[in-house]
Amino acid sequence: MRRSASLLAAGALVLSTSLRADERPATSDATAFLRVRGDVRLEQLKGWKQATEKADVEVALGTGFFVTPSGYLVTNRHVVDGASMSGAVKDGQLVVSVTGIDAIVKGPDGKESLPAAVAAMDAEHDLALLFVTSGQLRPYVPLGDSDALVAGQPLTAWGFPMGRIVEVGRETSSSVVPDVAASAGTLNAVRRDDEEDARYLQTDAALNPGNSGGPLVDEDGYAMGVVRMKLRHGTAIGFGIPINLVKDFLESNGLADQLPRRYRLGALDSVGWKGLALQAAEGLADAWPGRTRWESPEEAGGVRLRVDRVVSPMALEELADALLSGEVLDGVSAARRVAWEPSERPAQAPRMITGSARAVDRDMDVEFAVMGLGKERLLARYTGPADVVAYNRSVVRRSLGSLSAERLIAQAVTAPLEAVFEPVPLASAGTLRVPMPVGWTREPALEAQPRDLPAPDAVLSASPPGDFSVTLRALWWRRMGSVSSPYRRETSLLGTVYVETGVFRPVGGGVLLLEARAPREKAPLVATLFDEWTTQSALH
Repeated sequence: MRRSASLLAAGALVLSTSLRADERPATSDATAFLRVRGDVRLEQLKGWKQATEKADVEVALGTGFFVTPSGYLVTNRHVVDGASMSGAVKDGQLVVSVTGIDAIVKGPDGKESLPAAVAAMDAEHDLALLFVTSGQLRPYVPLGDSDALVAGQPLTAWGFPMGRIVEVGRETSSSVVPDVAASAGTLNAVRRDDEEDARYLQTDAALNPGNSGGPLVDEDGYAMGVVRMKLRHGTAIGFGIPINLVKDFLESNGLADQLPRRYRLGALDSVGWKGLALQAAEGLADAWPGRTRWESPEEAGGVRLRVDRVVSPMALEELADALLSGEVLDGVSAARRVAWEPSERPAQAPRMITGSARAVDRDMDVEFAVMGLGKERLLARYTGPADVVAYNRSVVRRSLGSLSAERLIAQAVTAPLEAVFEPVPLASAGTLRVPMPVGWTREPALEAQPRDLPAPDAVLSASPPGDFSVTLRALWWRRMGSVSSPYRRETSLLGTVYVETGVFRPVGGGVLLLEARAPREKAPLVATLFDEWTTQSALH
């Protein structure tokens, strides 16, 4: 492998920008016709040694495509490297020295020729990285995740098959530049090496000389591979280099900062008190203080994972539709695009449905999983910029597929509740102490925000052992204006109707809300305890 540090540094300040799919330039605009010029020396032995030389002639034609707006292109090494073209011929030796590379692209006033220089090459994988200086941002092909491909998935090969020969009826001189061609096909198989790593993508898209170095693109416009070769004596059997190998090549040659963040699968995280375990994408950690949610903090330009545990009578498919409706939980409205199957799920694992979706009103992708655990349901989803999710789709899906859980409702409330209370400090509320049932599970978090109220400055909730669906919640605001009247109301979440009963009190220089929340059928079993709780609170 060789690289030019100066060329790599030239584009280092221009970062890749993420565009909405409907704003992204067409793949054809980001695909370049490569014309390679060089000096050729033919050494022959015919009784005596003789040499024939030609200077600055066209030695190869091929395809490349921009992978960053700053001017980096990917192609095959054999398209632009003189050493790949040199070798033994009949009765002699052919030596090719490349003197120049022209990348001919679609410009504002027609086709324009840009001088390209080799920034890096990888002989093992037949890859080359080129750089052009054009003084403007270039259309580029965003990179997908080849490990997320499945057999039968549509792929389109873009390039310049047979070079100028296809320009029927036109002079095929060096001044003729063909239009880019698209060849639709499918992924037939992923061919692996001795270590079971993906080495080639086999496709039935029509490939011919001149296609080398062009992108293999999925239905969403993401590059999944680089065209490499076809079988000489086969029919509709071609091969591409998986884009994840290309990403390794680009990142190892200084382009990591110009590409989306690349995630790896982290270690198994078992959260005992939340009753779940999963392998999150590396770098993501649970920051939610309550039992019924696992949530990583929001990070600009990155993916985010959230897992909610709810009680619902709805079927898993209905829950998936509700999750994407934008009316519950994190409020992301998305349209379902494809279903996928998690790999390596244990045979006795709870039923899970999985899928992908695209946000309706923003450039965001959603990968989700819904798991059933009796009346309990786990709703898990990764969200993030579409290009970042596409770049890491296999990692995100493997993470969701690793989700396992056990039921938290081990002893459902079936009789009127009784409890002994003890005063407990309310964090962030100064010296304020609130009575809470002894032995109940306490958490400084809300399963659901009370309707029509601002976010509280302090909160403490408690549930009886074995049933998180019943909660006593203490919420405190520093400022709220006038104290509201007591209330009893019903709310619905994913098919379960909850009864919420609340009492407001001015206390600690602010306003305290004491609220009982329980499914409708369990609400009568909490009523007497709630009255006792509010009485106890008045004494503190």
